[in-house]
Amino acid sequence: MKRQRGFALLELALALLIAMLAAVFTVDRFAERSREVMAEGHAAWMMALHHAVLRYVEQHGATLAAQGGAGPVAGFVDALVPTQAELKAAGFLAAGYPEQGTRGVGAGIRLLPRGDCPSDSCHIEALVYSDAPLGQDHARTHNLAMVAHWLSVSAGRGGAVMPHRTHLVGGPAFSFSNPPVAGMARLPPGTVAMAVTAEQLQNLPYLRVRDSRDPDFQGAASVAGNVRTQGALSARE
Repeated sequence: MKRQRGFALLELALALLIAMLAAVFTVDRFAERSREVMAEGHAAWMMALHHAVLRYVEQHGATLAAQGGAGPVAGFVDALVPTQAELKAAGFLAAGYPEQGTRGVGAGIRLLPRGDCPSDSCHIEALVYSDAPLGQDHARTHNLAMVAHWLSVSAGRGGAVMPHRTHLVGGPAFSFSNPPVAGMARLPPGTVAMAVTAEQLQNLPYLRVRDSRDPDFQGAASVAGNVRTQGALSARE
């Protein structure tokens, strides 16, 4: 009977150990999945803001470049640092767009004059970046796994400041120095970002006035093939 009680206690201890390991694994996997969901949510949130900034640069970038990379834009206090509230008021962002993404991490916006400004080579790019490291804990350090997952779901548009290259902010589609412009504070490791680049602006599916693909487009359009319309087509001549 003593041996039987001994075996029973051993079996019970083994069962408790297995249950404890299973619980630890489940909790760890749940925490990991929670971080992944938060990263996915923040990436989707920033993509919407990136699209708004892209539209802003499409509409005002040529004018700002012609003014040497600066100049007033109606409805914006600083044309190179538009705010979310200003983008909403101008119709670039939906009125109900939340000001912050996952865990209260918001974003900053900075337009970046590039080339020799003012000159014909001057053009405007932009950076949308998180205002805090992603997954920051009480020790104010970032969560590298969360940053990595954020990058994996950002559809190739995302970038980050990584611990091994803090002098750069970038990813597969862009790379800027850190800080991106003189006088701007250096972005800490764990900062995630999306950029509006010259390449993106060149590959828009429609033609813009003074587009480099057709610099003569000043309001009139030249078409190599047939012109078809389901409505009326009127011409002065």
